[in-house]
Amino acid sequence: MTGTFAQVKQDTIWLKKGMILIYRKKEFQISKDTFWILQDKHLLRIKTHKSFWQRKWVKKALDLVYMPRRDTMVIPLVKSENPFLRYEGKRITRIDFKRLKPFATSVLDTTPRAANLSSRLANALHMNTRVSILKKNLLVKQGDTLNAFILADNERILRSLPFLRDVRIVPIVSQIDTNQVHLLIITQDNWSISSDGSPNGIVGGNIRVFENNLLGLGHRFEHNFILNLDNNQIFGYEMGYLIKNLGNRFAELQIRYANVNDRNSYGVFLQRRFVSPIIRYAGGLQLQRTWEVRPLFSPDSLRFVRMPVQFRWADAWLARAFSLSKKNFTAEQQRTRLIISARYQYLTFLERPRIRKDSLQLFHHQQNALMSIALNQRNYYKANLIYAFGKTEDVPYGFATELTFGKSFGEFFTRPYIAWQGAWANFVQPLGYLYLSAEASTFGNTTFANYEQGLLRLQMRYFTYLYKWANTSWRHFLHLTYTHGYRRFAQEVLDLNNERGIRGYGNNRVFGTNRLAINFETIAFLPVMVHGFRIAVFAFADVGVLSQPPVSTLPPRQVLSGFGLGVRLRNDNLSFNALQFRLAYYPTVPAGAQRFILDGSDIFSYQFLNFETQNAKISVFR
Repeated sequence: MTGTFAQVKQDTIWLKKGMILIYRKKEFQISKDTFWILQDKHLLRIKTHKSFWQRKWVKKALDLVYMPRRDTMVIPLVKSENPFLRYEGKRITRIDFKRLKPFATSVLDTTPRAANLSSRLANALHMNTRVSILKKNLLVKQGDTLNAFILADNERILRSLPFLRDVRIVPIVSQIDTNQVHLLIITQDNWSISSDGSPNGIVGGNIRVFENNLLGLGHRFEHNFILNLDNNQIFGYEMGYLIKNLGNRFAELQIRYANVNDRNSYGVFLQRRFVSPIIRYAGGLQLQRTWEVRPLFSPDSLRFVRMPVQFRWADAWLARAFSLSKKNFTAEQQRTRLIISARYQYLTFLERPRIRKDSLQLFHHQQNALMSIALNQRNYYKANLIYAFGKTEDVPYGFATELTFGKSFGEFFTRPYIAWQGAWANFVQPLGYLYLSAEASTFGNTTFANYEQGLLRLQMRYFTYLYKWANTSWRHFLHLTYTHGYRRFAQEVLDLNNERGIRGYGNNRVFGTNRLAINFETIAFLPVMVHGFRIAVFAFADVGVLSQPPVSTLPPRQVLSGFGLGVRLRNDNLSFNALQFRLAYYPTVPAGAQRFILDGSDIFSYQFLNFETQNAKISVFR
């Protein structure tokens, strides 16, 4: 039966799935292994058949495109410190690292898996993060007493590094002394060399190329090439170099240069953040020089007018965190911190439009001196299939409140400034995750007898628990943001373009000083994987309302909306954002614009809004 055709004369024959039986000039496809009992003496012919997809050369070709499916392991929602509580108080005697390659590996199961040819080749070419770099990002050391919250913080800090896909810390109790533990830190690298880009209609686009882990040192080197046939400057270029954890102090240094779309800029940025509540000092320094052609809203023409601008910018801040823990506090309450920060900003223009005392205030020279007092408490859950497609995600919960005050020393006036903001987030049974925040700020005219540049912003972010239906994992998201401007300058306006209200929408003729944006999305994470790319389909509905326009000639209220469907592809082992293909419908569009838009691009990776208080700042109206 192994040949193409075979003749048999038996009472009973054994047929395997996939064979074709030719009997009495008719063909029968054998769908499963079975016996055939002969009823007469007619000759049989049995044809062994390989489908197109079973042929050897087809399998080899598919091996370059598809990789064996590995089901996404849904991570149960758990507080990040819970896995380490049973080891609390034990002495750390040893710390080892197990470094995994980007493809066909997992920190949840380190058993070697079958990998296709392209995965094996990519793993062979990849240089793993050096152990010395991983050690620099540790909060614990040999000889320390294990603290479950600090160890959970360290796992989260390592996982947040752009060159690592996922991290798992496994305490192993000593068989000799049960009061001692050995830490095994399992890390899985991202494939660090990558590129992405997006088209800009038929007039251009951009291609970004970057190395996220240069020579295994954790340095990021990025290049962005831009083409825009509609601009005076057709070709553009941007470059950035980032060093994480400079000097083993959790500080980062970044150098940036840009020459793109009538903007030439270079600068250096140095900062240290409160990456964990045990960090006591944070600070930053930014120096930048920029020349650009800036769009300036003109109330007379109701258009944006292009104005050449050149300026120098300096920004320095320092903050100190104080523990407020008491003996009767719970473990979570022990992480409450009081943070005091001071900040100085300096802005001077070398080229600008002709200004007056009462106009074009955004182009006045100014210096800002600010202080803030903040109270926060932050902890984390671990989950997945929220904004990423399978990797462990750290979901913040807790609260933060901050009071900022200071003075702005302008070219013509000195104005006091005051602001307050607060936020709270947690999982709420049985609804899901809820984030609420409020922010209010204002400047005074010399004193607070009169107010100007006032701002009120209210925000809610919500997503459901993950649930299964039709062998697919589902979530729903709802974002609401209300922004109210009070006595803003004439050049300060709000719109509903893209991430500020309606995704994929662009209209430079619709403005206001009050805005309500409502964004809803349903996403389904499909149980399929193509060459490491997981697939999700989504539907969205965005509605936005603009009111209180800067001039009376515009309608007092304008309602806009957008609806659509799309698909996202993401490989969490790679460094670039998810790829997205989206079909959107906009009921109200400017004259000559399209109501239906089909586009494909990389999308910005959403991030959680946490309670990591940093520095005193002036609220941004946008």
